[in-house]
Amino acid sequence: MQRSGTESWLLSISSDGTPHEALYVRDALRLCTSGDLSPPRALDGVPDRSELLSTGERGRAAAQWLPWWRAVLELEAQFHEPGVRPSSTEEFLAFARESHAERVRRLGEPPDFEAMTDWPELRKAVVALHPEARTWAGRVRAPNQREGWWEQTRDVAEEVARACRVSPGAVRGTVQVLAVEGSWWRLLGSGSVVCSVAAFQDHDVAAEILRTTFTSGLET
Repeated sequence: MQRSGTESWLLSISSDGTPHEALYVRDALRLCTSGDLSPPRALDGVPDRSELLSTGERGRAAAQWLPWWRAVLELEAQFHEPGVRPSSTEEFLAFARESHAERVRRLGEPPDFEAMTDWPELRKAVVALHPEARTWAGRVRAPNQREGWWEQTRDVAEEVARACRVSPGAVRGTVQVLAVEGSWWRLLGSGSVVCSVAAFQDHDVAAEILRTTFTSGLET
């Protein structure tokens, strides 16, 4: 995670972790997913593991993937939410334990992923693919920096603060950058956006992403 900001506005940018593992599972199984929050295919080549499930199982796993994906993104955003993570070692360890417990409750953990009992076909594949998905996700990290990013973020944050007539300290958000094809981005929830590398690196698109992230975070 990279955190950009001053003592006022805050932005958290994450580009690794469980979301890329979930993308690997979808693309390896060759699942056909649709829905506003379903991103394009991963940038790096993902091997074909569709033989792990039968045709019927793959159809059911495709429907199960979307709610699982949303849960993965929400937990990632929650963990990286600006201003939430404590500064002291003791408080951070307590925060990490609580975050892990919430992740286990909603998603399960290897090797069995028991929390995924409502998604049996997807769970079967996740159990089988987890080792290679984790290795792939560790190798394929979306870049979360570019020239001029901090200055642009500062300018948009200050613009939003003026337009909404709030203190700059109220302006904050979270952006998750994914190594997927094309220019793509979606609002995940209040103050939280998911986007592709190409969208993140495009100055004009990034301005729209930042404005939406900060503005939506003030609408709660």
